[in-house]
Amino acid sequence: MAPRSENEEVADKAAKTRIHNLTVEKNQAWRTRDEARRVNPEFITKAQLNSLRKVFHPDIEAGVSQERKAELNAAAAIFNGLKFKIVDKD
Repeated sequence: MAPRSENEEVADKAAKTRIHNLTVEKNQAWRTRDEARRVNPEFITKAQLNSLRKVFHPDIEAGVSQERKAELNAAAAIFNGLKFKIVDKD
C-alpha cells in the first residue's frame, strides 16, 4: 500500500471535522427541542384545561373594554389552536 499524500490526509481530517461539527450541531438542536418540550408539556389534566378556559374565555368578563375583549379573543384563538392530550385525572 502506497503512503498517503499530504493532500489525502488533509482531506480526511477535514471530512472528520465536518462530521464532528454536524454531530455537535445536531445535538444542540435536539437539546433545544427537548428543553422546549419540557417547558410546554403535551399532557394536561382536565382541571388544568378548565382553568385555562376560565382565564382565556372572553365571555367571563362581561363588562370589559373593547381593547380587553380584543385581547381576550386573540388569546382564546391561540388557546383554541393548541392541541392537548387530556389526562383523565383531577
